[in-house]
Amino acid sequence: MNETFLDNKKSEISNLIINNASGKIMKIVKEVFSKVGDSDEFAEFVGQIFLIDPDFFFDKFAKIYYKNILKLLTLKQLFEMEEYILEKFSLYQNENILVSFSGEIAKGDGKMKGRIYLTNYRIILQGVNKSMVSMTSVTKSILDKVLLIPITKSKHKRFIKKLRVIMGQITITELPCFGYQYPIFGLQKIRVNNYGNKIVYTVRLETESPSGTVTSQKYVFTIFVNRNPGEDVNYYDIRANEILSLLNNTIVETSKQFE
Repeated sequence: MNETFLDNKKSEISNLIINNASGKIMKIVKEVFSKVGDSDEFAEFVGQIFLIDPDFFFDKFAKIYYKNILKLLTLKQLFEMEEYILEKFSLYQNENILVSFSGEIAKGDGKMKGRIYLTNYRIILQGVNKSMVSMTSVTKSILDKVLLIPITKSKHKRFIKKLRVIMGQITITELPCFGYQYPIFGLQKIRVNNYGNKIVYTVRLETESPSGTVTSQKYVFTIFVNRNPGEDVNYYDIRANEILSLLNNTIVETSKQFE
C-alpha cells in the first residue's frame, strides 16, 4: 500500500481529533480497510490512530470503534488485530498475552463486555459498558485506566498511586494502554465457578491520600467467559474451563510476585 495514502489519512484523522470531530473518523477507517483489508497495515493504522491521542480515542472515539469494527472484521480477525496493537504499543518488557477470549468483567453494579486479554501482569479489556453505571473516563496512561467505578474519583486516584508503586517493580516507563485494565495483585481470595463459567477474585489494596493517610480497601471482580457466536456448547465448556484455570493460576502467581 502506498505509504503516502496512509500518511495522508492519519493526517486527516489528526485534524479531526484537533477539531473534536470523532464521528468522521470511522469513515476514514473504513476507507483504509477497503484498500488494505485485514492486514498488519490495517492493524498498524488503527494503532497509530490510538497513539495520536489515547485520551481522545477512549473518551470520544471508542464507542464508535466498538460499534463498527465488527462490521469490518470477524471476531477472530479482531482478536488478532487488537493483540497486534497491544503487543506493539502497550505491553511492557517481559509482558506477554497468555490468553484472549470473549467475556465480561463486573465490579459491583458496573459491567464491561468485550474481548479480554490476560497477561502475566494484568487483565486488559476492550469493550463497552453493559450496565447502567457510568465508568471512569479513560485517560492517557496505563496508570489511569485500571479501575471502573462505582468508586469515588478520589479513591480512584489513590488506587492509581498504589498501582504506580506496583508497576514500578516492572518498569518506570509509562505506556498508553489500549483498553481498560484490571489489577491482579494484592489477592485476598479467589474462587472458580466452572458451572457458571466465571471466576471471582478479591484484592485488597493500600493507597495513600495526598495528606498522607493510608487506607486499605477490598475490590471484588467477577470475570465471565462468554460463548462465541456459533460455538459448539461442549467445546465452549472445555475452553471456558481451560481459561478459568489459567486465570486462577496467573492471578495467584502474579499476586505472589508483587507481594
